[in-house]
Amino acid sequence: VASRRRLRDYEPLTVAGVQTFAAALICIPIALLAGSAGGAGAGPGPLAALLSASPLILVALLYLGVFGSVVPFTATFFLVRRYGATDSSLPGYLIPVVAASLGALLLAEQVTGAFVLGGALVLASVLLVSTK
Repeated sequence: VASRRRLRDYEPLTVAGVQTFAAALICIPIALLAGSAGGAGAGPGPLAALLSASPLILVALLYLGVFGSVVPFTATFFLVRRYGATDSSLPGYLIPVVAASLGALLLAEQVTGAFVLGGALVLASVLLVSTK
């Protein structure tokens, strides 16, 4: 609710970018301190590991930062600004249902009665809330 009021004044990408940058400013020093306290035989610290990482690992980290943080947060703030907090939270409830369904379809994971009942309950709940 607070975000929706604040988002009227700012673009969702700006909010997500500032939020992600602030989180990095908090997490990086903690990671560096935690890595330096590893003791003997703990391997290189996080900074040394990052500086010696292969280009593929650096691209993977960049990908995770952009598509694992900035893009989802931007989408969330856009949805909150446009539809409100309740409707914006509904796709999050569908993630486990979609993931489990894809596991059953693509990986031949076992489909149980509890799986079907739980998925139906989630889908019915989302439908009930979204058709107010």
